[in-house]
Amino acid sequence: MKKICMAVAVAAFVLISSTSSWAKPLKVLAIGNSFTGSLNADMPRIAKDCGCELEYCLLIVGGCSLMHHMELAELAADDATYSPWMALFNFKDGTTYTCKDGHRIPLCDSLVPVMKTARDGTVKPRWDANIHKVLAGEKWDVVVIQQSSQMSWKASSYEPWTKMMIALIRSKAPQAKIMLQQTWSYNELEPRLKSWGMTSQEMYDKLTAAYLATAKKYKLDVIPTGKAFQLYREKKPVKDPWTEDIVGMLIDLPQKPAPDEKFDAVHSSAAGSYLQSCVWIAKLFGSDLANARLPKPLEKREYSLDLIRSCALEAVVWSKNAVRK
Repeated sequence: MKKICMAVAVAAFVLISSTSSWAKPLKVLAIGNSFTGSLNADMPRIAKDCGCELEYCLLIVGGCSLMHHMELAELAADDATYSPWMALFNFKDGTTYTCKDGHRIPLCDSLVPVMKTARDGTVKPRWDANIHKVLAGEKWDVVVIQQSSQMSWKASSYEPWTKMMIALIRSKAPQAKIMLQQTWSYNELEPRLKSWGMTSQEMYDKLTAAYLATAKKYKLDVIPTGKAFQLYREKKPVKDPWTEDIVGMLIDLPQKPAPDEKFDAVHSSAAGSYLQSCVWIAKLFGSDLANARLPKPLEKREYSLDLIRSCALEAVVWSKNAVRK
């Protein structure tokens, strides 16, 4: 049955991607928060495995909404040294975090190295960025934006900030295709769901309606990360949210956390981050992910690559139809 479902997903994907896939290398800029930063773990390797030439920069401010990005952008416009965004990026050789001579010099010139001490005591550069300089520093093929997760389900929170962000991007990178990343709903254990008076499913329904309305308003394409997560939940129903949901930072531990240990019910698990990167590669390049490989930690946990692939590909097919309706 799983093989049949996978075959159906691939066949449907091929039908919609055959005329819209990207055959060329891509330079992608994503402006977001930790829901964007999670791409840095797996996306370079998946792209390489699938034969996709990808260079990206992820501009991140923790928990940042569209409104706050634009507030920071206003300050950054008046001060070229103001760099509140953290930049994660990769080059053609797959290097992340490091700026090497001869690679992406315009982008490197747009970033400010700040030396940070890691938990293991090693000192590495963290690259801080000014959004105006980064937008103008490369000829981006795609620029991706998103709403913050805590605001994603509130349709009124998208404006006028989406309009302002689109105007900023078009003024600095007029050649770029602008896309939306549809984010995901929280694990049922997240306390804010109760305070908002909704379930995880209801949060998903609301955020999906808001993203699709925004996409239709501005004629933007959608990277359907949230839909892929929801498909995963449907295909592998969550019996124990502590250990089985695709969302939850402690999902990859062999046991439940101790009573006094904080459980992150907002961010994706390692499997979720991998699924997210699969969605991005499938959407951006039209890849069927046939050559994607699971990271060893996920192999040891016996995650199903076919299930992850089918969720990613089905979500991409859904995104095409949903925006057209």
